[in-house]
Amino acid sequence: MADELDVPFYEDLDELLSQSDIDGVIVDTPTNMHKDVIMKAAKNKKHIFTEKVLAITVSDYQEIVATIEEAGGVVLMVSLPKLTDDYYLRAQKVLDDGALGKLTTIRCRFAHNGAVPSKNSATGWLPAHFFDKVQCGGGGIN
Repeated sequence: MADELDVPFYEDLDELLSQSDIDGVIVDTPTNMHKDVIMKAAKNKKHIFTEKVLAITVSDYQEIVATIEEAGGVVLMVSLPKLTDDYYLRAQKVLDDGALGKLTTIRCRFAHNGAVPSKNSATGWLPAHFFDKVQCGGGGIN
């Protein structure tokens, strides 16, 4: 496909990340691969945009964050697309306008219906690999 699109192809991640004309990367691998890919990108001084969840374990998360900090100047952004939904933006405006007074505590619920069966799919709209404990950790309640 790279030949067809006339773009470079790198079979080796380390070779790709060593390219000086690459400023940042999008990490969209299964969650169990995030640590390796993100840490390699950080060590190569590449900015990183990734999908949630950042890591499956707390220790992996801590290693990722430490590597980002050691790299110095590398920006890590974890996608949380709900932050741009209209209901979230309205709630943020209410808070910003002080309509509720001074906020001292907040509890939020963040969920979706991806695993809820429907007439189109017995397992919901999430792809099968989202239920794979090795690749994705098995979900929030495993």
